[in-house]
Amino acid sequence: MAQKERISGNTRIQQPFGYFAGRYTAVKLKHLDIWIERRRNNAALYSSLLDRLPGIITPFVAEYGKHSFNYYNLRITSGAAAGTVGEVFIGEGISCGVYYLYPCICKAPMPI
Repeated sequence: MAQKERISGNTRIQQPFGYFAGRYTAVKLKHLDIWIERRRNNAALYSSLLDRLPGIITPFVAEYGKHSFNYYNLRITSGAAAGTVGEVFIGEGISCGVYYLYPCICKAPMPI
């Protein structure tokens, strides 16, 4: 039989680690609201500072919604080069990466 590439696996928490992982998660969940509020405050600060820069579009947050900001994504327009912005961030000790080199609208639609 030919060797196949592994696509995914069984990621359930198995014994004996299931009990400890469950308890650990329960403790972390108690702090989740505080952590997300800190992320929102940080994102508001980032947006207030980055909104002034040409070629950078900060995340939109609707009045009626709340964002958890697991990631703080910037959109770089033709006014700034993504690589240059990334180099500045990395130079300041801020980790970053380019996730979409081209806007999704430039790609062909996927068949249904």
